[in-house]
Amino acid sequence: MNKKWIKGLAIGTSLLLLLWASPSFVPLQIEKVQHWPVSRVLLDRTGKTFYVGLSPESEWCIPIPYEQMSPWLPQIAVAIEDRKFWSHHGVDFQAIIRAALQNIKAKRVVSGASTITSQVIRLSNPRPRTILVKAAE
Repeated sequence: MNKKWIKGLAIGTSLLLLLWASPSFVPLQIEKVQHWPVSRVLLDRTGKTFYVGLSPESEWCIPIPYEQMSPWLPQIAVAIEDRKFWSHHGVDFQAIIRAALQNIKAKRVVSGASTITSQVIRLSNPRPRTILVKAAE
Protein backbone atom coordinates (compact mmCIF):
# COMPACT_ATOMS: atom_id res chain seq x y z
CA MET A 1 0.00 0.00 0.00
CA ASN A 2 1.25 3.46 -0.76
CA LYS A 3 1.28 6.34 1.72
CA LYS A 4 -1.86 7.98 0.25
CA TRP A 5 -3.91 4.83 0.83
CA ILE A 6 -2.64 4.46 4.39
CA LYS A 7 -3.34 8.13 5.14
CA GLY A 8 -6.82 7.89 3.59
CA LEU A 9 -7.58 4.73 5.55
CA ALA A 10 -6.43 6.36 8.79
CA ILE A 11 -8.54 9.47 8.17
CA GLY A 12 -11.58 7.39 7.17
CA THR A 13 -11.24 5.18 10.23
CA SER A 14 -10.89 8.23 12.47
CA LEU A 15 -14.03 9.80 10.98
CA LEU A 16 -16.02 6.59 11.42
CA LEU A 17 -14.91 6.33 15.05
CA LEU A 18 -15.87 9.97 15.61
CA LEU A 19 -19.29 9.36 14.07
CA TRP A 20 -19.75 6.24 16.18
CA ALA A 21 -18.86 8.16 19.38
CA SER A 22 -20.75 11.35 18.46
CA PRO A 23 -23.94 10.53 20.42
CA SER A 24 -21.85 11.02 23.56
CA PHE A 25 -21.14 14.62 22.50
CA VAL A 26 -24.71 15.74 21.78
CA PRO A 27 -27.08 15.90 24.75
CA LEU A 28 -30.62 14.80 23.97
CA GLN A 29 -33.09 17.41 25.16
CA ILE A 30 -36.31 15.39 25.02
CA GLU A 31 -38.32 18.25 26.59
CA LYS A 32 -37.86 20.28 23.38
CA VAL A 33 -39.16 17.40 21.28
CA GLN A 34 -42.13 16.84 23.59
CA HIS A 35 -43.07 20.54 23.36
CA TRP A 36 -42.62 20.89 19.61
CA PRO A 37 -45.06 23.41 18.03
CA VAL A 38 -48.07 21.49 16.78
CA SER A 39 -50.77 22.16 14.21
CA ARG A 40 -54.05 23.65 15.32
CA VAL A 41 -56.75 20.98 15.22
CA LEU A 42 -60.41 21.94 15.56
CA LEU A 43 -63.00 19.34 16.45
CA ASP A 44 -66.76 19.39 16.02
CA ARG A 45 -69.11 18.71 18.92
CA THR A 46 -68.89 14.95 18.33
CA GLY A 47 -65.10 15.04 18.61
CA LYS A 48 -64.38 14.57 14.91
CA THR A 49 -61.70 16.67 13.23
CA PHE A 50 -63.04 19.30 10.85
CA TYR A 51 -60.01 21.62 10.51
CA VAL A 52 -56.24 21.20 10.72
CA GLY A 53 -53.87 24.14 10.22
CA LEU A 54 -50.13 24.46 9.94
CA SER A 55 -48.06 24.74 13.11
CA PRO A 56 -46.33 28.02 14.05
CA GLU A 57 -43.28 26.51 12.29
CA SER A 58 -45.35 26.20 9.05
CA GLU A 59 -45.36 22.41 9.24
CA TRP A 60 -48.00 19.74 9.54
CA CYS A 61 -47.51 18.38 13.04
CA ILE A 62 -50.56 16.59 14.36
CA PRO A 63 -49.97 14.86 17.69
CA ILE A 64 -51.62 11.50 18.14
CA PRO A 65 -51.63 9.94 21.60
CA TYR A 66 -49.90 6.57 21.54
CA GLU A 67 -53.05 4.87 22.85
CA GLN A 68 -55.02 6.14 19.82
CA MET A 69 -52.33 5.22 17.32
CA SER A 70 -52.71 2.25 15.08
CA PRO A 71 -50.10 -0.37 15.98
CA TRP A 72 -49.03 -0.09 12.34
CA LEU A 73 -48.12 3.62 12.52
CA PRO A 74 -44.74 3.24 14.31
CA GLN A 75 -43.85 0.37 11.99
CA ILE A 76 -44.77 2.44 8.92
CA ALA A 77 -42.76 5.40 10.21
CA VAL A 78 -39.69 3.20 10.69
CA ALA A 79 -40.17 1.59 7.26
CA ILE A 80 -40.36 4.99 5.55
CA GLU A 81 -37.88 7.03 7.58
CA ASP A 82 -35.23 4.53 8.67
CA ARG A 83 -35.76 0.94 7.56
CA LYS A 84 -32.53 -0.18 9.25
CA PHE A 85 -33.58 1.40 12.58
CA TRP A 86 -33.50 -1.90 14.46
CA SER A 87 -30.11 -2.97 13.10
CA HIS A 88 -27.92 0.11 13.53
CA HIS A 89 -27.11 2.03 16.70
CA GLY A 90 -28.26 5.46 15.57
CA VAL A 91 -25.76 5.83 12.71
CA ASP A 92 -26.26 4.12 9.36
CA PHE A 93 -22.74 4.07 7.91
CA GLN A 94 -23.87 2.52 4.61
CA ALA A 95 -26.39 5.35 4.12
CA ILE A 96 -23.73 7.96 4.96
CA ILE A 97 -21.35 6.54 2.36
CA ARG A 98 -24.15 6.23 -0.25
CA ALA A 99 -25.32 9.81 0.35
CA ALA A 100 -21.77 11.18 0.31
CA LEU A 101 -21.03 9.51 -3.02
CA GLN A 102 -24.32 10.71 -4.54
CA ASN A 103 -23.71 14.27 -3.32
CA ILE A 104 -20.12 14.31 -4.57
CA LYS A 105 -21.20 12.98 -7.97
CA ALA A 106 -23.99 15.58 -8.26
CA LYS A 107 -21.79 18.35 -6.80
CA ARG A 108 -24.68 19.35 -4.55
CA VAL A 109 -26.81 17.83 -1.80
CA VAL A 110 -29.20 15.37 -3.42
CA SER A 111 -29.37 12.74 -0.70
CA GLY A 112 -29.19 12.51 3.06
CA ALA A 113 -28.50 9.78 5.57
CA SER A 114 -30.56 10.86 8.57
CA THR A 115 -31.73 8.16 10.92
CA ILE A 116 -34.70 8.53 13.24
CA THR A 117 -32.18 8.98 16.04
CA SER A 118 -30.43 11.88 14.28
CA GLN A 119 -33.80 13.46 13.48
CA VAL A 120 -34.79 13.40 17.15
CA ILE A 121 -31.45 14.99 18.06
CA ARG A 122 -31.97 17.68 15.39
CA LEU A 123 -35.47 18.43 16.70
CA SER A 124 -34.31 18.60 20.31
CA ASN A 125 -31.26 20.75 19.61
CA PRO A 126 -31.89 22.89 16.50
CA ARG A 127 -28.76 24.44 15.03
CA PRO A 128 -27.65 25.76 11.63
CA ARG A 129 -27.33 23.01 9.03
CA THR A 130 -23.61 22.42 8.44
CA ILE A 131 -21.49 19.34 7.78
CA LEU A 132 -20.01 19.54 11.29
CA VAL A 133 -23.48 19.73 12.90
CA LYS A 134 -24.58 16.78 10.77
CA ALA A 135 -21.54 14.80 11.94
CA ALA A 136 -22.35 15.60 15.57
CA GLU A 137 -25.99 14.57 15.10
